[in-house]
Formats: sequence, structure tokens, C-alpha cells
Amino acid sequence: MSTPRTPIGAPNYEYLLEQLVEARIQILAQHAQLEALREDSQQQVDQLWNDNYPLHQTMLQMQATLTNFTTQAQAQAPAPIPPPRFLNPTSRAPEPIIGLLDKFNGNCRLYRGFINQVKLVFRGHPHRYPTDQAKITLIGTLLTGSALIWFNPLLEDNDPLLDDYTDFLTKVETVFSDPDKYATTINRLATLKQGN
Repeated sequence: MSTPRTPIGAPNYEYLLEQLVEARIQILAQHAQLEALREDSQQQVDQLWNDNYPLHQTMLQMQATLTNFTTQAQAQAPAPIPPPRFLNPTSRAPEPIIGLLDKFNGNCRLYRGFINQVKLVFRGHPHRYPTDQAKITLIGTLLTGSALIWFNPLLEDNDPLLDDYTDFLTKVETVFSDPDKYATTINRLATLKQGN
């Protein structure tokens, strides 16, 4: 009996089966190689672990010792004293920008505006003018004319009034403020109405 012939264009099953067997053999060989590499790698990792284990233990002991020292140091150290607020630049809000003040020449009609501007500077920059002397010094530098003539003897005689802002302000107001604020206000309002 003759072997049946494979029709033209039909697959050759014997050839395909041989190819599959060869591919499987190659896959099994590669799998064996990978398994050997994995075992070798695992042995190397185990060896590295065994070699480094004493170092790991020493490091853990050092960390525990450091933690103990830190805890003891914190328990023994006194609480830190925070610096005064005006010396710590990170604790304050940004300062407002304040323009240069007009000088005061002793005109009683201008006193109220002048002193209010000065008070705004003290509010906007409290750390720059923390003492009575600092506040009075700023006011003194802004005086001209009759106001400066009045201030000079206080400075030259080192008058105690220069050490107390409240008393100084009371004295300045007595000398330079408008004696009749009400009448001055009425006159200004009348002037404004006439100008319209």
C-alpha cells in the first residue's frame, strides 16, 4: 500500500510536529539554564546576606545607642528660651511701606496732621521705635522753625522730658496744638462751602 499523498498546499504535519518538539526541547533547555542562574543568584544573595549580617547588627546597635543618647540629652537639656519678638525677623509680619513725613514748623493748624502721621509710623514700625527715647528722637528730627527752637533747649539740657513719650507728647500738644480746634474746623468748613 502506498502512503497517502499530501495534497498540494496542505500542511505537512510531520514537519510541524518535528518543529514543535525541537522548540519544546529548546524551551526546556533555556528553562534549565534560567533555573540554574536563579539558584546561583540566590546563593550569591544568601552569601552577601551572611557576609553583611554582622554589619547590619552593628548598625542596629548604633542606632539604638544614638536614640538613647538623644532621649537622655533631651531630658537633661533645659527648654530653649525664645528670642525677644523684635529680634526674631521671622516672627513678624512684613512692614508697611511708609513715605517720608513732612517736617513740622510749629504751625498749630498743622500739628494734628503731623502728630497723627508720626503715630502711624510708630504703629507701622513698632520694632524700630520700641522705646520712648526712640519715638522722641524721631519727632525731634522732624521739627523745624519755631518747633525746633522750642526743642533745642530740651536736647541741650538733656531734659528728663526726653525720656517719657507720654509726658513729652502732652507738653508738645500744650505748646503747639490748635487752641480752638472747634473754631478752626468751622472756619475751614465755611471756606470750603464758599469755594463751591
